[in-house]
Amino acid sequence: MSGELSAFGALVDGLRRTLDVHLAEKANPPKVKRSRKPRFQLSVSRLPEILREQLPDWAELVLITGRENGRDVRWIGDADRSAAMIWSSFEDDALELLEHAGEHPNTADIALRIAGDLAGEPIPAWEYVTVDLNLPITSVQLFDGWQLASINRAEDPSLPISYGGFLGDLWTPDLLHDRGFGALRRPSSARRLDEAAAGENDLIWPLLTLNLLDIPPVRAFTAYLVEPGRRVLCPAGGLREGYLPSEVKQWHPQPLTILPRKPHILDQAIANRLGRYAAEMGSCLAALSVGDRRVLARATEHHLYLAYHEGPKQPKLDGSYAAFRHTVTLEALLASADSDHEGIGRKISQRAAVLAGQDDNSRLAVRDIIKSAYSARSAFAHGSGRTRQVDHALLTSTVKIIMRRWLALAASHGAKRVAALLDDALLSTTVRDGLMHEIAEHESRAGIQ
Repeated sequence: MSGELSAFGALVDGLRRTLDVHLAEKANPPKVKRSRKPRFQLSVSRLPEILREQLPDWAELVLITGRENGRDVRWIGDADRSAAMIWSSFEDDALELLEHAGEHPNTADIALRIAGDLAGEPIPAWEYVTVDLNLPITSVQLFDGWQLASINRAEDPSLPISYGGFLGDLWTPDLLHDRGFGALRRPSSARRLDEAAAGENDLIWPLLTLNLLDIPPVRAFTAYLVEPGRRVLCPAGGLREGYLPSEVKQWHPQPLTILPRKPHILDQAIANRLGRYAAEMGSCLAALSVGDRRVLARATEHHLYLAYHEGPKQPKLDGSYAAFRHTVTLEALLASADSDHEGIGRKISQRAAVLAGQDDNSRLAVRDIIKSAYSARSAFAHGSGRTRQVDHALLTSTVKIIMRRWLALAASHGAKRVAALLDDALLSTTVRDGLMHEIAEHESRAGIQ
């Protein structure tokens, strides 16, 4: 062991030399003597053997460094007994990282990652949630610590060295990411997403933000913990496998059964301005009071329910029932707090028209689509057996606009004031112009075209 380097430095240096020798031999493989006897030989790298040559005291270095860093190094044990297992793990990790490092791998960086995984200081975990969305860039900062990541192994050194070792179903993280699924991620909090009680909201906000874009529904599935740049973490006594966030179960009782074969690929132009949009949405969410966030959460539950129940892997929702869910979403946001429930459909239609329309014609169109949704809702509620025809694509896009604009106004005026302001805007062009100016500024900051 070198006297000039710390134990960890010596470990990194020895791993780097090992990788350099491996790459040199790969570029100029030694000649093999020909034999007349045919033989079967597995293609196995010489990495473990090179490690023994370049760093014969690797186990001692790992043991010293691991103890210094407070790591559990009981797995080292007798170096001779555990050598095969450790060398195999080193070989798998090294080959995995070299595969994703391009034509000119930085062996010093790779050696540092492997040494850190073996015996480095513990790194606070991040929580990942798989989503059926593929991002054409490495990652985007959202808000409250959340990021949207593409799981790009070549570009993102914070990802695990390997996703290998999972057992079981088709929704394990390694298989999902091999198929191009991205992830929402954030530094792990004291409470994992599968430990949230009813009424506790975390995942709902970044998921709502993505679902108010003009793209197909974005759903969350498997979650898991990652020590950045190293490993997927195992629960105590368990396997490295995912878990289902508690909030997801409110939107679908068996969400893993609706996992699509491949994710939606986010348009490059939308991806480029996603950070700007998310920052504005996060700012609006942060401005809401606790009560106003509960109002928005109630509306969002219905919106995400529809997102999880529409798609090729599910029975088609009855059109009247889908309209019912949409109208309940709008009522959560736009129904006034007073006791006057007369003509609620008319009031909601008018308020929605003011909020989502740009001119007289578009306001009338919004009113008409909301009225048709209420007609379908009535057919569903009274069990007539007839499904009223509604343009569900138009209704969905209209509801998205209303939710997004409601959030902007509620952030400025409070949720209780929004309905009254929209009523005033029916009679006062001054009020209406003021609200439209606020919305225009919000959409400009968000980069919404």
